[in-house]
Amino acid sequence: MFSLWAPDDELAATKLAELALLVVYVLTTFVFMVRDGRAAIARDFVGAMAGFALLLGIAAIPSFFGQSGRIAALGGGPNVFGRNAALLLLVAVSSQLRQPRLDARLATALFAVTLVVLSGSRGAMVALGVASLALLWVARVQVSRIAWILSGGGTALAVFLATTSLGAKITLMFQERFVRLVLQERYTAGRDLLYLDALDLGARYPGLGAGLAAFPALGYGVYPHNIALEAFAEVGLVGVTLLLLVLRRPLLALVTRDARLEPSTTAVFVLLLCAAQFSGDFYDSRGVFLLALLATPAGPASRPRARPARADC
Repeated sequence: MFSLWAPDDELAATKLAELALLVVYVLTTFVFMVRDGRAAIARDFVGAMAGFALLLGIAAIPSFFGQSGRIAALGGGPNVFGRNAALLLLVAVSSQLRQPRLDARLATALFAVTLVVLSGSRGAMVALGVASLALLWVARVQVSRIAWILSGGGTALAVFLATTSLGAKITLMFQERFVRLVLQERYTAGRDLLYLDALDLGARYPGLGAGLAAFPALGYGVYPHNIALEAFAEVGLVGVTLLLLVLRRPLLALVTRDARLEPSTTAVFVLLLCAAQFSGDFYDSRGVFLLALLATPAGPASRPRARPARADC
């Protein structure tokens, strides 16, 4: 069936089944969204993801003191664990921005920061930084308030890092995984080679790509660890164009700071999209497409209301 395009029929069939499941997820979410409303589904979906991330974090607490390496939970990988912890942090901070109070949300945010760093996932750390900027952008947080949040949160975090054994472990992990490996040694865990292979494969078959699952079938690796390059290598410029069409509306709304954007949903979308540039394939990154749907404002783009002219006295 796939022999005229994809190099391996069996791998291509498996990849097609995964993409079909992804379409089912998106269509199912769309049906619920039409029935119950976009805002309600987005709130419940993101809230459920944050709740699950909190449970994973609690399950990982014994590993805080029982091991010296990267942490995860329930047999999962540390990269996915770090991404889920970053999601928990964004939801807690977004809620705190809406209703500033000293309550469990602050403790949850500090707990989530701990989880992200101890996961050792550099992709999660970078994606969290970008998503945090998106959250502040969409929430229209004033610069003075950002400075207050950073100073207060930074002071509390600095005290925690300097006075506790867990804080020392967090500091060591951050220095090892981010400062030394990323900033000093430019260590990419071979991802730069995977990216170059995907670019080379796509350049050799620019139109429709080398075929579904061509990247593993031709011996390059399991996947390129970047969904844009995966689309280019296996479906060519057609695949990249389709990907951009799917992401166009939520990204355009983000850039223009559409007033209808919900901050936490948008921030989680940005988090997952950024993380998908460092780890996972299309099926692993299914959250990107679900959140792209939920984060997209309905109807035509909104425009800021003009302020009424002040009457002359």
